[in-house]
Amino acid sequence: MIEKSISTILFDCTTLLYWNRSPVGIVRAELEIAEYLLQTDFRIKYVQFNKQRDEISEISAENIQEVCAHLRGTQENNHSSFKIISPIKNHLHSLSNRLEKYGKNIEKILKKYANKELIKSQKEKIQEELEAIKIPPITRLTRNLFDKETLFISGGLDWDLSNYSLLYLLKKEINFKFIGIFYDVIILRNPEWAASTDLLKRFNLFFYYLATMSDGLVTISEFSKSEFLKLAKDYHITPTSQINVLHLGSSPLQKQEESNQPHTKQESNSQAQSTQLLPTIVESPEIYLKIDSKTGEFISSDSPDIEPQKQTPSTNPLIARFAKRPHSDFYALYVSTLEIRKNHQILLEAWKILQQHNNIRIPDLVFVGMEGWGVEKLLKEIQQEQFKNKVFWYSDVTDEELKDLYQKTAFTLFPSFAEGWGLGAAESLSYGKVAIISNAPALAEATQNLMPIIDAHNAYEWANIVSTFSNQPAKLQSLEKKIKEQFKQRRWRDFAEECINFAIHAQKEQR
Repeated sequence: MIEKSISTILFDCTTLLYWNRSPVGIVRAELEIAEYLLQTDFRIKYVQFNKQRDEISEISAENIQEVCAHLRGTQENNHSSFKIISPIKNHLHSLSNRLEKYGKNIEKILKKYANKELIKSQKEKIQEELEAIKIPPITRLTRNLFDKETLFISGGLDWDLSNYSLLYLLKKEINFKFIGIFYDVIILRNPEWAASTDLLKRFNLFFYYLATMSDGLVTISEFSKSEFLKLAKDYHITPTSQINVLHLGSSPLQKQEESNQPHTKQESNSQAQSTQLLPTIVESPEIYLKIDSKTGEFISSDSPDIEPQKQTPSTNPLIARFAKRPHSDFYALYVSTLEIRKNHQILLEAWKILQQHNNIRIPDLVFVGMEGWGVEKLLKEIQQEQFKNKVFWYSDVTDEELKDLYQKTAFTLFPSFAEGWGLGAAESLSYGKVAIISNAPALAEATQNLMPIIDAHNAYEWANIVSTFSNQPAKLQSLEKKIKEQFKQRRWRDFAEECINFAIHAQKEQR
Protein backbone atom coordinates (compact mmCIF):
# COMPACT_ATOMS: atom_id res chain seq x y z
CA MET A 1 0.00 0.00 0.00
CA ILE A 2 1.40 3.37 -0.95
CA GLU A 3 2.31 5.68 1.90
CA LYS A 4 0.77 9.14 1.92
CA SER A 5 3.07 12.10 1.53
CA ILE A 6 2.80 15.44 3.29
CA SER A 7 4.53 17.08 0.34
CA THR A 8 3.08 18.69 -2.75
CA ILE A 9 3.82 16.65 -5.86
CA LEU A 10 4.47 18.56 -9.07
CA PHE A 11 4.04 16.23 -12.03
CA ASP A 12 5.36 17.46 -15.38
CA CYS A 13 2.73 16.69 -18.04
CA THR A 14 4.32 18.66 -20.89
CA THR A 15 4.72 15.58 -23.09
CA LEU A 16 1.08 14.54 -22.67
CA LEU A 17 -0.13 18.03 -23.53
CA TYR A 18 1.81 18.18 -26.80
CA TRP A 19 1.23 14.60 -27.97
CA ASN A 20 -1.68 13.80 -30.26
CA ARG A 21 -1.47 10.25 -31.45
CA SER A 22 -1.69 6.85 -29.81
CA PRO A 23 0.42 6.88 -26.60
CA VAL A 24 3.38 4.54 -26.92
CA GLY A 25 6.58 4.03 -24.94
CA ILE A 26 7.53 7.11 -22.94
CA VAL A 27 4.18 8.81 -23.59
CA ARG A 28 2.36 5.73 -22.32
CA ALA A 29 4.43 5.75 -19.11
CA GLU A 30 3.59 9.41 -18.45
CA LEU A 31 -0.08 8.78 -19.22
CA GLU A 32 -0.30 5.91 -16.72
CA ILE A 33 1.35 7.92 -13.94
CA ALA A 34 -0.92 10.91 -14.57
CA GLU A 35 -4.03 8.75 -14.44
CA TYR A 36 -2.86 7.06 -11.27
CA LEU A 37 -2.25 10.41 -9.60
CA LEU A 38 -5.72 11.58 -10.64
CA GLN A 39 -7.16 8.74 -8.56
CA THR A 40 -5.20 9.57 -5.39
CA ASP A 41 -5.84 12.14 -2.68
CA PHE A 42 -2.28 13.46 -2.65
CA ARG A 43 -1.63 17.17 -2.95
CA ILE A 44 -0.79 17.28 -6.64
CA LYS A 45 -0.20 20.05 -9.12
CA TYR A 46 0.02 19.17 -12.80
CA VAL A 47 2.46 21.45 -14.62
CA GLN A 48 3.86 22.16 -18.06
CA PHE A 49 6.65 24.19 -19.62
CA ASN A 50 5.65 26.99 -21.96
CA LYS A 51 6.79 27.36 -25.56
CA GLN A 52 9.98 29.20 -24.63
CA ARG A 53 10.66 26.73 -21.81
CA ASP A 54 11.42 29.60 -19.44
CA GLU A 55 8.23 29.31 -17.38
CA ILE A 56 6.32 26.52 -15.67
CA SER A 57 2.56 26.87 -15.26
CA GLU A 58 -0.08 24.82 -13.50
CA ILE A 59 -2.71 22.85 -15.43
CA SER A 60 -5.99 21.88 -13.80
CA ALA A 61 -6.72 18.25 -12.97
CA GLU A 62 -9.85 18.50 -15.13
CA ASN A 63 -7.76 19.42 -18.16
CA ILE A 64 -5.32 16.59 -17.54
CA GLN A 65 -8.25 14.20 -17.24
CA GLU A 66 -9.53 15.49 -20.58
CA VAL A 67 -6.17 14.93 -22.23
CA CYS A 68 -5.87 11.40 -20.82
CA ALA A 69 -9.37 10.56 -22.08
CA HIS A 70 -8.48 11.87 -25.52
CA LEU A 71 -5.29 9.81 -25.69
CA ARG A 72 -7.14 6.68 -24.65
CA GLY A 73 -9.71 7.21 -27.37
CA THR A 74 -12.72 7.86 -25.15
CA GLN A 75 -13.24 11.28 -26.76
CA GLU A 76 -14.51 11.84 -30.28
CA ASN A 77 -11.82 12.00 -32.93
CA ASN A 78 -11.38 15.75 -33.09
CA HIS A 79 -9.26 18.37 -31.41
CA SER A 80 -12.06 20.20 -29.62
CA SER A 81 -11.05 18.71 -26.29
CA PHE A 82 -7.69 20.39 -26.59
CA LYS A 83 -9.13 23.80 -27.39
CA ILE A 84 -10.31 24.30 -23.82
CA ILE A 85 -6.73 23.95 -22.63
CA SER A 86 -5.44 27.43 -23.37
CA PRO A 87 -1.78 26.70 -22.51
CA ILE A 88 -1.65 24.25 -25.41
CA LYS A 89 -3.13 26.68 -27.92
CA ASN A 90 -0.98 29.55 -26.65
CA HIS A 91 2.26 27.71 -26.07
CA LEU A 92 2.62 25.07 -28.80
CA HIS A 93 6.25 24.11 -28.74
CA SER A 94 8.42 25.22 -31.66
CA LEU A 95 11.03 22.51 -31.65
CA SER A 96 12.95 24.02 -34.54
CA ASN A 97 14.02 26.88 -32.26
CA ARG A 98 14.84 24.95 -29.10
CA LEU A 99 18.10 26.58 -28.21
CA GLU A 100 17.06 30.15 -27.58
CA LYS A 101 17.88 32.66 -24.86
CA TYR A 102 20.20 30.83 -22.45
CA GLY A 103 20.11 27.82 -24.72
CA LYS A 104 22.31 29.71 -27.18
CA ASN A 105 24.99 29.91 -24.50
CA ILE A 106 24.69 26.19 -23.85
CA GLU A 107 25.07 25.50 -27.56
CA LYS A 108 28.26 27.55 -27.72
CA ILE A 109 29.74 25.60 -24.85
CA LEU A 110 28.83 22.20 -26.21
CA LYS A 111 30.17 23.02 -29.67
CA LYS A 112 33.61 23.31 -28.08
CA TYR A 113 33.28 19.72 -26.92
CA ALA A 114 31.56 18.09 -29.86
CA ASN A 115 34.04 15.22 -29.92
CA LYS A 116 32.82 12.36 -27.74
CA GLU A 117 36.22 11.70 -26.18
CA LEU A 118 36.68 15.37 -25.37
CA ILE A 119 33.31 15.38 -23.64
CA LYS A 120 34.47 12.54 -21.43
CA SER A 121 37.89 13.96 -20.63
CA GLN A 122 36.74 17.54 -20.15
CA LYS A 123 33.55 16.90 -18.22
CA GLU A 124 34.54 18.96 -15.19
CA LYS A 125 35.29 21.99 -17.34
CA ILE A 126 31.98 21.57 -19.17
CA GLN A 127 30.22 21.41 -15.82
CA GLU A 128 31.83 24.66 -14.67
CA GLU A 129 30.84 26.47 -17.84
CA LEU A 130 27.29 25.11 -17.82
CA GLU A 131 26.78 26.17 -14.23
CA ALA A 132 28.09 29.64 -15.04
CA ILE A 133 25.40 30.23 -17.67
CA LYS A 134 23.22 33.21 -16.89
CA ILE A 135 19.61 32.16 -17.00
CA PRO A 136 16.85 34.77 -17.39
CA PRO A 137 14.99 35.73 -14.20
CA ILE A 138 12.47 33.14 -13.08
CA THR A 139 8.93 34.43 -13.12
CA ARG A 140 6.99 34.69 -9.89
CA LEU A 141 4.45 32.29 -11.39
CA THR A 142 7.10 29.58 -11.71
CA ARG A 143 8.79 30.22 -8.36
CA ASN A 144 5.50 30.19 -6.46
CA LEU A 145 4.91 26.58 -7.46
CA PHE A 146 7.94 25.43 -5.47
CA ASP A 147 9.06 25.24 -1.86
CA LYS A 148 11.58 23.01 -0.10
CA GLU A 149 8.90 20.35 0.52
CA THR A 150 8.00 20.10 -3.17
CA LEU A 151 8.50 16.77 -4.92
CA PHE A 152 8.94 17.30 -8.69
CA ILE A 153 8.48 14.21 -10.87
CA SER A 154 9.35 14.17 -14.57
CA GLY A 155 9.54 11.36 -17.08
CA GLY A 156 8.54 12.48 -20.57
CA LEU A 157 10.36 13.56 -23.73
CA ASP A 158 12.31 15.93 -21.53
CA TRP A 159 15.31 16.54 -23.80
CA ASP A 160 12.86 18.09 -26.28
CA LEU A 161 10.06 19.55 -24.20
CA SER A 162 11.32 20.35 -20.70
CA ASN A 163 14.00 22.69 -19.35
CA TYR A 164 16.36 20.98 -16.97
CA SER A 165 18.58 24.07 -16.85
CA LEU A 166 15.70 26.00 -15.28
CA LEU A 167 14.90 23.17 -12.87
CA TYR A 168 18.56 22.95 -11.89
CA LEU A 169 18.65 26.66 -11.05
CA LEU A 170 15.41 26.43 -9.08
CA LYS A 171 16.68 23.41 -7.19
CA LYS A 172 19.84 25.24 -6.16
CA GLU A 173 17.78 28.15 -4.85
CA ILE A 174 14.86 26.33 -3.24
CA ASN A 175 16.22 22.83 -2.59
CA PHE A 176 13.09 20.93 -3.62
CA LYS A 177 13.37 17.23 -4.46
CA PHE A 178 13.57 15.97 -8.03
CA ILE A 179 12.74 12.46 -9.24
CA GLY A 180 13.47 11.55 -12.85
CA ILE A 181 12.59 8.57 -15.03
CA PHE A 182 15.34 7.33 -17.32
CA TYR A 183 14.74 5.18 -20.38
CA ASP A 184 18.00 4.65 -22.28
CA VAL A 185 21.35 6.14 -23.33
CA ILE A 186 21.22 4.69 -26.82
CA ILE A 187 22.08 7.80 -28.84
CA LEU A 188 24.95 8.75 -26.53
CA ARG A 189 26.41 5.26 -26.82
CA ASN A 190 25.63 5.11 -30.53
CA PRO A 191 25.68 8.68 -31.92
CA GLU A 192 25.36 7.34 -35.48
CA TRP A 193 21.70 6.67 -34.68
CA ALA A 194 20.99 10.27 -33.69
CA ALA A 195 18.99 12.29 -36.20
CA SER A 196 21.23 15.34 -35.81
CA THR A 197 24.17 16.77 -33.88
CA ASP A 198 21.68 19.15 -32.28
CA LEU A 199 19.81 16.17 -30.81
CA LEU A 200 23.09 14.80 -29.44
CA LYS A 201 23.84 18.11 -27.74
CA ARG A 202 20.38 18.34 -26.22
CA PHE A 203 20.46 14.77 -24.99
CA ASN A 204 23.94 15.19 -23.55
CA LEU A 205 22.75 18.23 -21.59
CA PHE A 206 19.63 16.35 -20.48
CA PHE A 207 21.76 13.46 -19.22
CA TYR A 208 24.12 15.79 -17.36
CA TYR A 209 21.35 17.55 -15.45
CA LEU A 210 19.37 14.35 -14.82
CA ALA A 211 22.44 12.64 -13.38
CA THR A 212 23.49 15.58 -11.22
CA MET A 213 20.21 16.88 -9.80
CA SER A 214 18.07 13.75 -9.29
CA ASP A 215 17.38 12.83 -5.67
CA GLY A 216 15.96 9.57 -6.92
CA LEU A 217 15.92 7.92 -10.31
CA VAL A 218 13.67 5.29 -11.90
CA THR A 219 15.14 3.22 -14.71
CA ILE A 220 12.95 0.92 -16.78
CA SER A 221 15.30 -2.08 -16.89
CA GLU A 222 18.40 -3.47 -15.23
CA PHE A 223 20.14 -2.89 -18.55
CA SER A 224 19.21 0.80 -18.69
CA LYS A 225 20.38 1.19 -15.08
CA SER A 226 23.76 -0.36 -15.82
CA GLU A 227 24.16 1.79 -18.94
CA PHE A 228 23.22 4.91 -16.98
CA LEU A 229 25.83 4.17 -14.31
CA LYS A 230 28.52 3.38 -16.88
CA LEU A 231 27.92 6.64 -18.73
CA ALA A 232 27.80 8.65 -15.51
CA LYS A 233 31.18 7.18 -14.62
CA ASP A 234 32.53 8.05 -18.07
CA TYR A 235 31.36 11.62 -17.51
CA HIS A 236 32.83 11.76 -13.99
CA ILE A 237 29.40 12.24 -12.42
CA THR A 238 28.41 10.65 -9.11
CA PRO A 239 24.64 10.20 -9.35
CA THR A 240 22.16 9.56 -6.57
CA SER A 241 22.34 6.19 -4.83
CA GLN A 242 18.53 6.08 -4.92
CA ILE A 243 18.09 4.27 -8.26
CA ASN A 244 15.21 1.85 -8.63
CA VAL A 245 14.46 -0.45 -11.56
CA LEU A 246 10.74 -0.53 -12.37
CA HIS A 247 9.68 -2.46 -15.42
CA LEU A 248 7.02 -0.90 -17.61
CA GLY A 249 3.62 -2.52 -17.90
CA SER A 250 3.02 -5.17 -20.54
CA SER A 251 -0.76 -4.98 -20.73
CA PRO A 252 -2.38 -3.42 -23.83
CA LEU A 253 -3.83 0.08 -23.94
CA GLN A 254 -7.44 0.33 -22.81
CA LYS A 255 -10.21 2.86 -22.51
CA GLN A 256 -10.12 5.17 -19.53
CA GLU A 257 -13.32 3.84 -17.96
CA GLU A 258 -11.71 0.37 -17.96
CA SER A 259 -8.26 1.47 -16.79
CA ASN A 260 -9.42 2.14 -13.25
CA GLN A 261 -10.41 -1.49 -12.74
CA PRO A 262 -7.80 -3.20 -10.57
CA HIS A 263 -7.66 -6.55 -12.37
CA THR A 264 -8.78 -6.07 -15.97
CA LYS A 265 -6.73 -4.89 -18.91
CA GLN A 266 -8.51 -4.62 -22.23
CA GLU A 267 -7.71 -2.81 -25.40
CA SER A 268 -9.40 0.43 -26.46
CA ASN A 269 -10.06 2.37 -29.59
CA SER A 270 -7.73 5.28 -29.96
CA GLN A 271 -8.55 8.25 -32.15
CA ALA A 272 -9.93 6.87 -35.41
CA GLN A 273 -6.84 7.00 -37.55
CA SER A 274 -6.62 5.08 -40.78
CA THR A 275 -4.46 2.15 -41.75
CA GLN A 276 -2.15 3.06 -44.58
CA LEU A 277 0.03 1.22 -47.02
CA LEU A 278 3.48 2.56 -47.81
CA PRO A 279 4.41 5.31 -48.21
CA THR A 280 2.65 7.18 -45.44
CA ILE A 281 1.08 10.63 -45.59
CA VAL A 282 -0.38 12.74 -42.80
CA GLU A 283 -3.88 13.86 -43.67
CA SER A 284 -5.05 15.43 -40.42
CA PRO A 285 -4.81 19.26 -40.61
CA GLU A 286 -3.95 19.46 -36.89
CA ILE A 287 -1.06 17.33 -35.68
CA TYR A 288 0.49 18.61 -32.48
CA LEU A 289 3.66 16.56 -32.84
CA LYS A 290 4.95 14.43 -35.66
CA ILE A 291 8.35 13.15 -36.69
CA ASP A 292 10.08 14.79 -39.62
CA SER A 293 11.19 11.84 -41.75
CA LYS A 294 14.34 13.64 -42.93
CA THR A 295 15.62 15.08 -39.67
CA GLY A 296 14.05 12.78 -37.09
CA GLU A 297 12.92 15.84 -35.15
CA PHE A 298 9.53 16.35 -33.54
CA ILE A 299 7.80 19.21 -35.31
CA SER A 300 4.49 20.98 -34.75
CA SER A 301 2.25 21.71 -37.72
CA ASP A 302 0.19 24.18 -35.71
CA SER A 303 3.08 26.15 -34.25
CA PRO A 304 3.29 29.89 -34.96
CA ASP A 305 6.98 29.44 -35.79
CA ILE A 306 6.54 26.63 -38.28
CA GLU A 307 4.56 26.83 -41.49
CA PRO A 308 1.91 24.10 -41.53
CA GLN A 309 2.66 21.38 -44.05
CA LYS A 310 0.34 21.43 -47.04
CA GLN A 311 -1.34 18.12 -47.71
CA THR A 312 -1.67 17.32 -51.39
CA PRO A 313 -3.21 14.20 -52.84
CA SER A 314 -0.69 11.74 -54.21
CA THR A 315 -0.96 10.03 -57.56
CA ASN A 316 1.15 7.11 -56.33
CA PRO A 317 -1.08 4.00 -56.56
CA LEU A 318 0.59 2.54 -53.48
CA ILE A 319 -0.86 5.28 -51.29
CA ALA A 320 -4.29 4.01 -50.40
CA ARG A 321 -6.65 3.31 -47.56
CA PHE A 322 -8.08 -0.14 -47.16
CA ALA A 323 -11.39 -1.25 -45.70
CA LYS A 324 -9.68 -4.63 -45.32
CA ARG A 325 -5.97 -4.95 -44.75
CA PRO A 326 -4.28 -6.46 -47.80
CA HIS A 327 -1.95 -8.93 -46.10
CA SER A 328 -2.86 -12.61 -45.91
CA ASP A 329 -4.14 -14.40 -42.81
CA PHE A 330 -0.71 -15.94 -42.26
CA TYR A 331 1.78 -13.25 -41.27
CA ALA A 332 4.59 -12.27 -38.89
CA LEU A 333 4.37 -8.91 -37.14
CA TYR A 334 6.91 -6.26 -36.16
CA VAL A 335 5.52 -3.32 -34.15
CA SER A 336 8.02 -0.47 -34.01
CA THR A 337 8.78 2.98 -35.35
CA LEU A 338 10.69 2.71 -38.61
CA GLU A 339 14.21 3.89 -37.82
CA ILE A 340 17.72 2.60 -38.36
CA ARG A 341 18.36 1.09 -34.94
CA LYS A 342 15.12 -0.92 -35.12
CA ASN A 343 16.77 -3.01 -37.84
CA HIS A 344 13.83 -3.64 -40.16
CA GLN A 345 16.42 -4.19 -42.88
CA ILE A 346 17.54 -7.55 -41.49
CA LEU A 347 14.00 -8.87 -41.87
CA LEU A 348 13.90 -7.83 -45.52
CA GLU A 349 17.18 -9.68 -46.02
CA ALA A 350 15.72 -12.73 -44.27
CA TRP A 351 12.62 -12.66 -46.49
CA LYS A 352 14.85 -12.50 -49.58
CA ILE A 353 16.54 -15.69 -48.39
CA LEU A 354 13.19 -17.36 -47.69
CA GLN A 355 11.88 -16.46 -51.14
CA GLN A 356 14.69 -18.48 -52.72
CA HIS A 357 12.96 -21.64 -51.50
CA ASN A 358 9.75 -22.69 -53.21
CA ASN A 359 8.99 -25.68 -51.01
CA ILE A 360 8.40 -23.87 -47.70
CA ARG A 361 5.57 -21.85 -46.27
CA ILE A 362 6.50 -18.17 -45.92
CA PRO A 363 4.39 -15.74 -43.90
CA ASP A 364 3.67 -12.20 -44.99
CA LEU A 365 5.76 -9.62 -43.14
CA VAL A 366 3.78 -6.78 -41.55
CA PHE A 367 5.44 -3.66 -40.16
CA VAL A 368 3.35 -1.39 -37.89
CA GLY A 369 4.68 1.95 -36.71
CA MET A 370 5.41 5.60 -37.44
CA GLU A 371 7.96 6.63 -40.04
CA GLY A 372 11.16 7.76 -38.35
CA TRP A 373 14.22 9.35 -39.88
CA GLY A 374 16.78 7.96 -42.30
CA VAL A 375 14.59 5.17 -43.69
CA GLU A 376 14.08 6.40 -47.25
CA LYS A 377 16.15 3.50 -48.61
CA LEU A 378 14.14 1.01 -46.57
CA LEU A 379 10.84 2.38 -47.86
CA LYS A 380 12.00 2.17 -51.46
CA GLU A 381 13.13 -1.41 -50.95
CA ILE A 382 9.76 -2.44 -49.54
CA GLN A 383 8.22 -1.22 -52.80
CA GLN A 384 10.40 -3.51 -54.91
CA GLU A 385 8.61 -6.08 -57.02
CA GLN A 386 9.93 -9.04 -55.00
CA PHE A 387 8.14 -7.76 -51.88
CA LYS A 388 4.88 -6.94 -53.61
CA ASN A 389 1.99 -8.63 -51.78
CA LYS A 390 4.48 -10.03 -49.27
CA VAL A 391 5.74 -7.10 -47.15
CA PHE A 392 3.36 -4.46 -45.80
CA TRP A 393 3.77 -1.34 -43.70
CA TYR A 394 0.85 0.27 -41.83
CA SER A 395 1.21 3.58 -40.06
CA ASP A 396 -1.25 5.20 -37.64
CA VAL A 397 -3.30 2.09 -36.95
CA THR A 398 -5.92 2.39 -34.24
CA ASP A 399 -5.43 0.58 -30.95
CA GLU A 400 -8.27 -1.78 -31.83
CA GLU A 401 -6.57 -2.61 -35.14
CA LEU A 402 -3.27 -3.19 -33.35
CA LYS A 403 -4.98 -5.53 -30.92
CA ASP A 404 -6.43 -7.45 -33.86
CA LEU A 405 -3.03 -7.67 -35.55
CA TYR A 406 -1.41 -9.04 -32.37
CA GLN A 407 -4.17 -11.59 -31.81
CA LYS A 408 -4.09 -12.97 -35.35
CA THR A 409 -0.35 -12.98 -36.06
CA ALA A 410 1.52 -16.28 -36.20
CA PHE A 411 4.38 -14.75 -34.18
CA THR A 412 6.21 -11.45 -33.75
CA LEU A 413 9.73 -10.26 -34.54
CA PHE A 414 11.93 -7.72 -32.72
CA PRO A 415 15.39 -7.50 -34.35
CA SER A 416 16.51 -4.16 -32.82
CA PHE A 417 20.20 -3.38 -32.45
CA ALA A 418 19.55 -1.70 -29.09
CA GLU A 419 16.67 -1.06 -26.68
CA GLY A 420 16.20 0.40 -23.23
CA TRP A 421 13.32 -2.01 -22.69
CA GLY A 422 11.17 -4.02 -25.09
CA LEU A 423 7.59 -2.87 -24.75
CA GLY A 424 6.35 -4.38 -28.01
CA ALA A 425 7.93 -7.74 -27.23
CA ALA A 426 6.40 -7.78 -23.74
CA GLU A 427 3.00 -6.87 -25.21
CA SER A 428 3.36 -9.74 -27.69
CA LEU A 429 3.71 -12.20 -24.81
CA SER A 430 0.72 -10.60 -23.12
CA TYR A 431 -1.30 -11.71 -26.13
CA GLY A 432 0.22 -15.19 -25.86
CA LYS A 433 2.28 -14.70 -29.02
CA VAL A 434 5.85 -15.86 -29.44
CA ALA A 435 8.34 -13.01 -29.90
CA ILE A 436 11.57 -13.76 -31.71
CA ILE A 437 14.03 -11.22 -30.34
CA SER A 438 17.51 -9.96 -31.11
CA ASN A 439 20.46 -10.22 -28.74
CA ALA A 440 19.82 -6.71 -27.38
CA PRO A 441 19.93 -7.39 -23.59
CA ALA A 442 16.84 -5.35 -22.71
CA LEU A 443 14.67 -7.48 -25.00
CA ALA A 444 15.58 -10.65 -23.10
CA GLU A 445 14.78 -8.83 -19.85
CA ALA A 446 11.41 -7.65 -21.17
CA THR A 447 10.44 -11.16 -22.29
CA GLN A 448 11.65 -12.69 -19.00
CA ASN A 449 14.26 -14.85 -20.78
CA LEU A 450 11.54 -17.02 -22.29
CA MET A 451 11.97 -16.28 -25.99
CA PRO A 452 14.46 -17.35 -28.68
CA ILE A 453 17.34 -14.91 -29.24
CA ILE A 454 18.82 -14.29 -32.69
CA ASP A 455 21.92 -12.31 -33.66
CA ALA A 456 20.72 -8.90 -34.85
CA HIS A 457 23.21 -8.99 -37.74
CA ASN A 458 22.61 -12.50 -39.09
CA ALA A 459 19.91 -12.62 -41.75
CA TYR A 460 20.33 -16.38 -42.25
CA GLU A 461 19.53 -17.06 -38.60
CA TRP A 462 16.41 -14.92 -38.86
CA ALA A 463 15.34 -16.70 -42.04
CA ASN A 464 15.95 -20.09 -40.42
CA ILE A 465 13.84 -19.45 -37.32
CA VAL A 466 11.02 -17.87 -39.37
CA SER A 467 11.01 -20.96 -41.56
CA THR A 468 11.08 -23.25 -38.51
CA PHE A 469 8.09 -21.63 -36.80
CA SER A 470 6.19 -21.33 -40.08
CA ASN A 471 6.61 -24.95 -41.12
CA GLN A 472 6.87 -26.79 -37.79
CA PRO A 473 3.83 -25.61 -35.80
CA ALA A 474 4.59 -27.95 -32.90
CA LYS A 475 7.70 -25.92 -32.03
CA LEU A 476 5.71 -22.70 -32.07
CA GLN A 477 2.98 -24.25 -29.94
CA SER A 478 5.56 -25.41 -27.41
CA LEU A 479 6.75 -21.84 -26.88
CA GLU A 480 3.17 -20.57 -26.70
CA LYS A 481 2.56 -23.06 -23.91
CA LYS A 482 5.70 -21.78 -22.17
CA ILE A 483 4.35 -18.22 -22.32
CA LYS A 484 1.01 -19.31 -20.86
CA GLU A 485 2.68 -21.14 -17.99
CA GLN A 486 5.60 -18.86 -17.14
CA PHE A 487 5.13 -15.31 -18.41
CA LYS A 488 4.12 -12.87 -15.67
CA GLN A 489 2.15 -10.00 -17.12
CA ARG A 490 2.75 -6.67 -15.42
CA ARG A 491 -0.03 -4.16 -14.95
CA TRP A 492 0.64 -0.56 -15.92
CA ARG A 493 -1.09 0.56 -12.75
CA ASP A 494 1.55 -1.31 -10.73
CA PHE A 495 4.32 0.53 -12.56
CA ALA A 496 2.67 3.89 -11.88
CA GLU A 497 1.98 3.17 -8.21
CA GLU A 498 5.48 1.82 -7.56
CA CYS A 499 6.97 4.84 -9.30
CA ILE A 500 5.14 7.30 -7.05
CA ASN A 501 5.82 5.19 -3.97
CA PHE A 502 9.53 5.17 -4.75
CA ALA A 503 9.53 8.93 -5.38
CA ILE A 504 7.98 9.65 -1.99
CA HIS A 505 10.39 7.37 -0.15
CA ALA A 506 13.40 8.74 -2.02
CA GLN A 507 12.32 12.23 -1.01
CA LYS A 508 12.16 11.22 2.65
CA GLU A 509 15.62 9.63 2.46
CA GLN A 510 17.03 12.97 1.28
CA ARG A 511 15.59 15.00 4.17
